[in-house]
Amino acid sequence: MIAIAVASGASGASVVGGLTAPPAPSDGAPSRTAPAPSKTASPASTASAHPPLAWSASRKLTWDDFQGPVPSPAPAFTAESHCTLRAQATAEVTSRRSGNGFEAVARIAACGARATFEPDGSWARPVGRSAALLDHEQLHFDLTEIQARKLCRRLSTELSKRSWTAQGATAAEAEKAAQAALQQAVDRVTQEESDALSDANKRYDAETQHGTKPADQARWKERVAALLRSTPAVKPRRRRRGAAAAGCECGAAPPRGGRHPCPPVR
Repeated sequence: MIAIAVASGASGASVVGGLTAPPAPSDGAPSRTAPAPSKTASPASTASAHPPLAWSASRKLTWDDFQGPVPSPAPAFTAESHCTLRAQATAEVTSRRSGNGFEAVARIAACGARATFEPDGSWARPVGRSAALLDHEQLHFDLTEIQARKLCRRLSTELSKRSWTAQGATAAEAEKAAQAALQQAVDRVTQEESDALSDANKRYDAETQHGTKPADQARWKERVAALLRSTPAVKPRRRRRGAAAAGCECGAAPPRGGRHPCPPVR
């Protein structure tokens, strides 16, 4: 079973927001809708005994990563994975006088996205912890990583080139409104990718019957491996001061006589 949480934020003026998405049906049992994860105020604000695990190609999930308590009364299914799609953007906000008030412009100075596994929100019953079920849960985590890469690419290509303008009676008021507009754009893109992730997880569980159909599970394993290869990770973007380099999302100028350091986004 997979429970998906979404954390998105834009910092720079201490404005951070969060969104949640409903979980997919359970694994190893008839369909059941679990409670939606609680609203996330900030990816770093929630204290936990076991910190989130960042996705890694070399570090696969183990049953020891499922540290959350089994709900009471005990459900019919065996395990639940809690994965989070995290987006973060740092805003650069400037303001100037305009008429009788102020005009502010907000831009993304840096952005990124990642997939994490939440040990304290993930649990597994002692009985039924099979290698096949763990493999099924790993692919839910892999699907979250694929969507994080797509989200990072969208933040880098769609939003990093844009700016958000707002007016206000004071500089602080204008800057706050511009920051809110930027935050809304980050939240929108993050929610769209979260919806796509939710759809992918539902298809995965439906076609594999939550990991109980070995042939379909094997096909999905090959499909997810291919998607990981064809969806390369995008390095977090950071805008540098100065003239923008043609064709580069980070906004940095190339060094004189040299090539631009950022890899192209295709």
